[in-house]
Amino acid sequence: MRVRSDSSRFFVFLAGGVVLTALAVADLPPPAELFRAPSTPFDHSAPSAAADYRLFQNAARVIPAGASLSPVAEPRNAVRETSLARLAVGLMPGRKVLPSAVWDAPTRLEEQADFLVVFGSRPFSPPGRLVLETPEGSVWRRRGG
Repeated sequence: MRVRSDSSRFFVFLAGGVVLTALAVADLPPPAELFRAPSTPFDHSAPSAAADYRLFQNAARVIPAGASLSPVAEPRNAVRETSLARLAVGLMPGRKVLPSAVWDAPTRLEEQADFLVVFGSRPFSPPGRLVLETPEGSVWRRRGG
């Protein structure tokens, strides 16, 4: 019976470590992305939530404090609008959020809002004056504008 030398085992383990390290490095994003700070807390985990977050960030710049807003999805979807209303409460401080849907059921409260934050494509018929448009959606002023 022949005994393997310790040096041959060392090189087998070293080669295995190199292969695993190479596979891990190949899985990393490009260096430009790796060292860039994310624009939202969701950039690397939930792309749709990151897009919603970005639109709320941009909308906060054009919707004044004290105004009312209602987030709506285009095309309309009560399930999505329920989650958008919950997100709006946290991301739009100082503004009154009127949910267009609660518990996955439409409320029609968006008709009373000063601003509509539309997630998705531009509405077929404009609901007011366009204030902001981004790739994620648009913001519309409904009254007094």
